[in-house]
Amino acid sequence: MEGLIARGAKVHYLLRGNRYWSNVLDEDESHLVENRLKEEGVEIHTHAELKEIQGRGHVQAIRLVDGRALRCDIVAYAIGVVPRLELAQQAGLVIERGILGRPVHAHQRSRYLCGR
Repeated sequence: MEGLIARGAKVHYLLRGNRYWSNVLDEDESHLVENRLKEEGVEIHTHAELKEIQGRGHVQAIRLVDGRALRCDIVAYAIGVVPRLELAQQAGLVIERGILGRPVHAHQRSRYLCGR
């Protein structure tokens, strides 16, 4: 996204839910990221889900499930991942929202787990 913004492209960011990374970030953290993206010129669409990509020979637009259409030239699509935390949990690591919350032992200070 940063590369497109740096080239002056208009960027739309679709969120299926009501806020950015709601399964990882708390509400304040989500809004912090959203505000930063908006400052960079990104238009955020909440409760938005892609239905189809439209165009002949190249992308011209997308249509959302709710019927809205957005003109575009490029589509990047990712629906997220869910980490497999079993190994970290079996090792006794403390996990908070998919992120290593704090080291259990001093020798784990440099180990980090992220995702979710």
